Amino acid sequence: MAAKVTLVYSLRNSFVQRDINLLEQLGYRVETIASPPDKNPLKFFANRLRECALSLRYLPQSEALVVWFSDYHSFVPLLIAKLLGRKSILILGGYDVVSDAENQYGLFYRSGIRRIMARQNFKWVRQLWAVDESLLTGCPTAAVQNGIRSGLNTFAPDQLKKATTVPTAYDSSFWTKKNHKKVPKSILTVGLFTDKRVAIRKGVPLFLELAGQCPDFRFTIVGEEYASLSSHFTFPPNVTLYPKASPQELQKQFGTHQFYFQGSRVEGLPNVLCEAMLCECIPIGRAVFGIPKAIGDTGFLFTSSNDFPALIKFLRSVDTQKGIAARERMIELFSIAKRAAAFEKFLQTTDKNTHA
Repeated sequence: MAAKVTLVYSLRNSFVQRDINLLEQLGYRVETIASPPDKNPLKFFANRLRECALSLRYLPQSEALVVWFSDYHSFVPLLIAKLLGRKSILILGGYDVVSDAENQYGLFYRSGIRRIMARQNFKWVRQLWAVDESLLTGCPTAAVQNGIRSGLNTFAPDQLKKATTVPTAYDSSFWTKKNHKKVPKSILTVGLFTDKRVAIRKGVPLFLELAGQCPDFRFTIVGEEYASLSSHFTFPPNVTLYPKASPQELQKQFGTHQFYFQGSRVEGLPNVLCEAMLCECIPIGRAVFGIPKAIGDTGFLFTSSNDFPALIKFLRSVDTQKGIAARERMIELFSIAKRAAAFEKFLQTTDKNTHA
């Protein structure tokens, strides 16, 4: 019978599903505990009870516990894993080591029980995996520009000894341009834009400002949810808005657009940026958190709209081979094989050699 691993998450995002698939490919049976965020008090406590019941059911038979993000949903499973002596990984994705007071974002932007629980989660877990080094050391550019405090060394420096950087991984066989044809002067950005604050955090105002300065370019936004972004922002006529798309639809959008824009003020390692680069989009990104690591020298990095004159010059004169270089960079740095090796190393290490 296959060995078991329990994996806990709040939302079943694409990166969570990839880890489930990866662990199964390594021969493990994956038991999952899903705890979607809910502000309703009854549902909130029901989630905590459910986490407790499922943890007591799954963890005694599991080799290890894997948890995506530190928050309420992490607390009970990590406590039970600690009491049972099970190995555990807590994966830091960005939100859980950030304080962005201006945009009211991040687990540490306000004091309270969540901050206390987060620090306790860090103590109980055997290993902390960050998707980018900036989530451990902090991002000085974001601090200077927007007063954003970040990094494990800021909020729990005593836990750095158990932390390491393990980037997310991407399927280069699926995320590929295939037979799609790049449309010249086309720029895309993608996110789950559920409200105005999310849109600001993901850089929509910068995207619209750039669109206004490049009227001969076609700009596309994919990911509008719930409320219309047009009720909060003024859209230039060269901007097209689409709702949330399936992976197959996204692959087509990536394949037909020449550039991809990631203007976020806070990120870990942006999945859509990496997927777009695999589809040979030439990347444009704000030089914060994991964005510079992803882009490297294959695109254009900016710090604010003050850099737009240089960016526009880049857009009009760029070597189209940059898209191929972007794909090659993704394959080299963020392969599934590298993340699989990290999981195998952790799962095959005996308790006495893991972090206590």
